[in-house]
Formats: sequence, C-alpha cells, structure tokens
Amino acid sequence: MQGKKITSLLYIVLACTVMSQAQAAEVVSLAQVKLKSLSTDAVYSLAADSTFSVIKSENLKDGSSYTKSQQMFKGVPVWGYQAVVSTDSFGSVMNRHGYVVSGISQDVQDVTAKLTSVEAIAFAKADFMKKNIRSSEWIFDNMNAVKVIFIDDSNVAKLAYRVSFLADTKTPGNPFRGEFYIDAKTAKILQARNILANHDATGPGGNLKTGKYHYGVDFPALDATANGNQCQLKSTNVATIDLKNEGSGNPNGDSGLNTTPHTFTCSENTDREINGAYSPLNDAHFFGTTVFNMYQTWYGVNPLKTSLTLRVHYAKEFENAFWDGKQMTFGDGKDLFYPLVVLDVTAHEVSHGFTEFNSGLEYANQSGGINEAFSDIAGEAAEYFARGKNDFLVGGEVAKNLEALRFMADPTKDGKSIDNVSKFVWTNDTICMLCTILRNEFCASVCTDVHHSSGIYNKAFHLIATSNGWDTKKAFDIFVLANQKFWTPKTTFADGAKGVMDAAGQLKYNQDDVKKAFAAVGINL
Repeated sequence: MQGKKITSLLYIVLACTVMSQAQAAEVVSLAQVKLKSLSTDAVYSLAADSTFSVIKSENLKDGSSYTKSQQMFKGVPVWGYQAVVSTDSFGSVMNRHGYVVSGISQDVQDVTAKLTSVEAIAFAKADFMKKNIRSSEWIFDNMNAVKVIFIDDSNVAKLAYRVSFLADTKTPGNPFRGEFYIDAKTAKILQARNILANHDATGPGGNLKTGKYHYGVDFPALDATANGNQCQLKSTNVATIDLKNEGSGNPNGDSGLNTTPHTFTCSENTDREINGAYSPLNDAHFFGTTVFNMYQTWYGVNPLKTSLTLRVHYAKEFENAFWDGKQMTFGDGKDLFYPLVVLDVTAHEVSHGFTEFNSGLEYANQSGGINEAFSDIAGEAAEYFARGKNDFLVGGEVAKNLEALRFMADPTKDGKSIDNVSKFVWTNDTICMLCTILRNEFCASVCTDVHHSSGIYNKAFHLIATSNGWDTKKAFDIFVLANQKFWTPKTTFADGAKGVMDAAGQLKYNQDDVKKAFAAVGINL
C-alpha cells in the first residue's frame, strides 16, 4: 500500500513538472555550440547578462593556457554552471567544456531575497522531516545556506538558497547529506536530494577474506605520532578516529562524537577485532596514507584541501562507508560486508572529496554516474599504486558472500549496473531527486542510480587501461586531469568523455584508444 502511494506521488510530481511553464532561459553546451570567433570573448558573450569569476587558471610550458570560471548573475553564482576554456599561445580557443545559461535576466529581475538564510534552513529541515520516518530522532549538523541562481527542469532561472546539512539518527545510523534549493522569494522547495557519497607503529590488519597480515612485518609500519609511551594514529596527512560505534545523530550532533585520533600504548595497536576483521583502525590509517601518497606521488596534489580524517567503527552494524563533505566514515558491516576499510573502498571515499574540490560533479543524473565511476576508478588506481596490479573488482575484498560489488570488465555482471549510455534512464530532475530520498523500488524504472550508471565509465576505463601501451596508472592520469580541468558540475557522459580525450591529447597519449573505449559504451567522439 505504501509503495502504491509513493508511486502515485511520483507520477503527480512528474505531471506537475510537465505542466509548469514559465519564461525560460537557455542552457548552452560550450562543447557543442558554434562560436562566432575563436576568442575567449566569444565564449563568455554567450551569456551576455552575466559575468564570469575565475576559479582557477594555469599557463602551460607550450604557451597555452587553461581557465575555469564560475558564471555569476548580479554577483550571485549560477549554481552548477561553469566555463572551461583552453587557449593556444596566440590566445585562440582550442577546447571548451561546461555549460552556461543565457537570458537569466528574463526570469530574475533582482537578487534581493525575501527569506533569510536562517529561514531557508528551517524550511529545508521541515521538508526533510515531513518526508522521513522517526522525525523526532533526527539530529542536524553542518547546516549552511548560500544564495544562488537555480535553473529548474524547464530551464527557468530562479533566485534561491542552496541549503545543505548532514542529518542522522543515533541508532542504527542513517546518515543523510541533504541538498535543498529553496525559492528565495516564495519559500517553495524547488528541489531536494540526498547527496551523501556512499561507500612507526605496528599491528594486525586484514579480514577473513584477505587473510591476516601485520603492519611492520608484511607491510610497512603505520605512520603514527608518539608522546612518551602513548601513540596516536595521526600523521601530518592522516588522522584516524575511533567512533566507538556511535552515529552522528547523537544529541550533540557531530560535536558529541569523538574527534581525537585513536590512542594506544606504543608501539603495537591491536584494537580491535570485529566482524571478521583484525583491526579496522590500522587498515583505515594505512590505506588512507596510501591514497594520500598516491595523489602526491603521481600528481603532486593533495586529494583534499585539508589532511584526511578517517572515522572508523561508525554506528552499529552499519553496512556502508561515506564521504560527508569533510571526512570519510566507515561502518563495521554485518551480514553483507566485513568492515569497509579495504584499500579500494578507502580510495573511493577519499576520491569523492577530490571530485568535490575539483570538478564538483553533481551527485545525480549523468554527472553523478561519472562522479561515482571516478571513485571506483581511483580504487583500482590505489591498488595498482600499492601493489603494482589491480583486479578491476570494486569491493572485492570486503564483500562476504559475493565476488565483488561491481565489475569493471562487465558491469552488468552484478545484475544492476549498465554498460552503455543507451540503457541510462533519467525521467527528470524533480522526480529523480525525490527518488534519492524515498528510495522506492519504482525509482529504478525511471531513474538510473549513480552506482549503476557508473558502469559506463568503469567499462571505458577498463578498456583503456588494458589497451596496448596503457596500464592502470596511465589510464587514471587522463581521468584525473579531466576531473581537474575539463569536467564541470553539469558534465554529461558525452562531454565527460570529450574531457578525457582532451586530457589524453594534452598528455600526448593515444587518443584513438580513448575513442574506441568510449565508442564501446555508446559514446562516439
């Protein structure tokens, strides 16, 4: 009965979306539009009523340059719309990526809000509580509201607040990272979605599937700090915290949880065996350090803007891991998984942060599939960095009764993932964003989940990495560069593939192999 009600609600939302009409702005794909000239002014003039604020720029040794800019309307960011322009040594445009919006002034005459940011947060929380069970148990943290220009399904521009927060219940642990767009004039909820990205000391590590090993014997020792005879799982780059099976939904929110790195008597940490794993704290700390070192060694960058914080033993029997916008959190698993602190899962969660601080790929629609795939790809790269080989299996070392969670060589092997863009379904933003909250079975038929659409890029990556003259590191190079330079929040499968191919060109790698790989998943470049 409840399923029928939810399904009916989704159809009503869809019908209302189709019927709503207004003066619409125009969304322009920079990769596809024909320019009047090869000057950068020709790019920015596509949104003549806006300005562009430089996010980052770089001058290359060959005289070419690259600039990523945020579209602004009367000083307010047009959320998710960025322009990426590469020019040659003469200043002529070579490549362009991203999307801009023209004609915003037709829809938005002024940027004076009738709501305050505090009121916008209150409206978002009220909407969330109305749609979720156990409303009295929810605790909110990291609440923020910023004024933006929001472009809806019909390409109508509206002055809005983007409200974000982290919510959770104390038991059993139901983390929700909310992103709400509230009309700044009327307080109407324009869009709502869950953007939670799921998923020298010594001591033991490993689990029943990987086997037991010992840091300081089988692998290098853990990078820890010492004060007298007390050691901490903390280094310059990584801090590992024991949450002692508490969730962030405690009465004091995140502030009520332990924030001190795990402390033990030097120099052997044996704390603590759980659910078939010998010391998830040790594994998290070692693998977090490995991922940090991979980004530093290969690309000369930190994966995040800050050092890595890894929180272990989250809630009780929590079968997941997630990035919440500032830190990585890992559950101990139960029936499906061992504690989720294996190398590829750790790299996966850290790399959601890398994506958030670089391209900012939205965690929905096609960009969400690319976002999720990049984290899967980073997991394979981390294995290759640490071991000189990788298995192209996502979560192969953490799944108890399955070979793996996802399969890069054949994404359809898991029974849910897709391997071609022709199989991707996205009815519209309104109905699919609602699905991220309701998580109803009906949703699978109208909106492809980001974990399943990731199969498209996962397969392309596998094909590139296993081509003659390539390996996992070389293939990861072009995806990292695309994430850093060519992808933007609204990037589609086709535009993202072009960004990967342009990255291959910049690195002087074989672009034909990249074309063939993406053609195999239905993307023709």
